[in-house]
Amino acid sequence: MQEKELGEKIIQNAIVVDYGGLQQVIYDENKNAVFGNVPNGKATFKGKAQFIDEKVVLLGFLNAHHGHLITDELGKFWWILKNGTKKHKFIYFCIKNGKSISAFETLLFEIFGLNDENSIHITKPMQFSEIIIPDNSFHSENGIELERKTIDFITSKITPIKNDALYLSRRKFSKSTALEFGEEYFEEIYAKKGYKIIYPEILSPKEQLALWGGGNRFACVGGTLPHNMIFAPYGSELEIILKTSQYKDDNPCTFNQYQAIVNKIKNLQVKRIHAYIEDLPGICWGRGPFLMLPNDSLLDLDLLNKIKKDVMSYLMEYKKALMKNKLEKKPNLNELKQGFCAFKDKIKRVDFGLYESLQSEFEKFDKWVEFYFSHPKLAFLFYRIKKLPYQLLKDIKRPFQRLFK
Repeated sequence: MQEKELGEKIIQNAIVVDYGGLQQVIYDENKNAVFGNVPNGKATFKGKAQFIDEKVVLLGFLNAHHGHLITDELGKFWWILKNGTKKHKFIYFCIKNGKSISAFETLLFEIFGLNDENSIHITKPMQFSEIIIPDNSFHSENGIELERKTIDFITSKITPIKNDALYLSRRKFSKSTALEFGEEYFEEIYAKKGYKIIYPEILSPKEQLALWGGGNRFACVGGTLPHNMIFAPYGSELEIILKTSQYKDDNPCTFNQYQAIVNKIKNLQVKRIHAYIEDLPGICWGRGPFLMLPNDSLLDLDLLNKIKKDVMSYLMEYKKALMKNKLEKKPNLNELKQGFCAFKDKIKRVDFGLYESLQSEFEKFDKWVEFYFSHPKLAFLFYRIKKLPYQLLKDIKRPFQRLFK
């Protein structure tokens, strides 16, 4: 592939403002917003900014979310490889945490020669004589070779730890353990296939990069984890366990396009494992809850009981998300009934014995759905009451026994 030059945007006398959250904005010398996520009513800057007579480069909107850091934010680091760090200073925002960069970002600063002397963390309105905004190599067809050079530069600074096959688990990640059910079965399956089970959350950034750089076969649940394979050797094998039907194919509407770009950059050999049980209506792919089950026959009684518990936990989390309006789109009664029928059919296809053992739980869910759509406020009240101390709950719920089941 012939490399094409990425460009840059230059703004004279630019003002930079961090409004918090995901709202960071760059204004031109006329105080009109020209770059960033502009809050309502902030299209024009009306405040005061500290002026610094420096030419600076926008390094990025550094993000506490690891997946966006290693995709979106690395897309401007090619500029450092091309121009160095001696003639310019670099500015950055810290999205979400606001106060400091993460451990992974600290490692990146070390690798690229950034420090307190040549970089500025924007915490208040500031104006610079000139700001350079590099194009993003990750999101540009013209930037794929520069993106590869950026990644190669990072991995060249890390001594790889040789390994054959790694399974990257999310089970030490608190958000995952609360909203994703069934990964333990895949840990067991891949361990039997010779994969070493690792938990990225308990590893340092250097340890993570060393493991990614030393392997050639990887497996993990879809989401942020497979994005890490941007640091794996070219042509590595990657098995992605799909936790939601929203990742079912390469359609831009149903597949994680960030992962598609990572796959292309590193020429990954990707296999997708359709492990999800049909999503109930309204679930947001970034929030859950999610339920994953292996397709093999579940003859082991202990395993059957574990999976039954996961199915029940998944249904409880879905009820909570529905009552608390945390679904991406709230379904109506008919949509939820149809979605639940598809969900039960998928359970039946996985294992009929599992389906039969869950009949009473399915009946309870059906009754709850009817009750919720008839009396949503009362259903939520009963949910809150159910969290009261046991003896008090026992006295209160006796007249409503069926509704609490």
